[in-house]
Amino acid sequence: MNYVLLGLAVTLSLALVTIWSRRYFHDHNRDLEKWKQLRERLSESDLEDLEYCTYQAREVPMELMDRLRLLADDFAEGREDIRFSQRKERRLRRPKQTFADAYRAYRDFVQVPYWDVYEEGWRLQKQWMVDQGIDYAKHLTLACEEIDVMRSAYREMHEAVDRW
Repeated sequence: MNYVLLGLAVTLSLALVTIWSRRYFHDHNRDLEKWKQLRERLSESDLEDLEYCTYQAREVPMELMDRLRLLADDFAEGREDIRFSQRKERRLRRPKQTFADAYRAYRDFVQVPYWDVYEEGWRLQKQWMVDQGIDYAKHLTLACEEIDVMRSAYREMHEAVDRW
């Protein structure tokens, strides 16, 4: 009788471990695939390009701004295609929210009337800012600080994924 109960307990334990490990590896692989797709949407070099475009070139491509906006909106809304398994999502929730908040703050700097829309993106209105008494260099510096916050949040997400 004791051997039957012991055998039943071992069999049940093995079944539970098998079910759990299959689910864990399925979730893990799905999370890695989602991270890969997220990195295809936006890379860290895109954020470096954004900083250069903002501060040096003073022209930000519309395509890059659209990708940033869509990703920040997806982070803020918690869309399914960028939501990870529960344990991993807990680690990524704060950097995703930080990224979305920093994008919105950056967007406050890169908008009309400070910047003008042209066919390929946004261009700084330096003369308008000078005429209005706005320190355009400080304006650009503050915008770049928000890019640094986005880059830090992106790196934090990347480091969290590397620990998986």
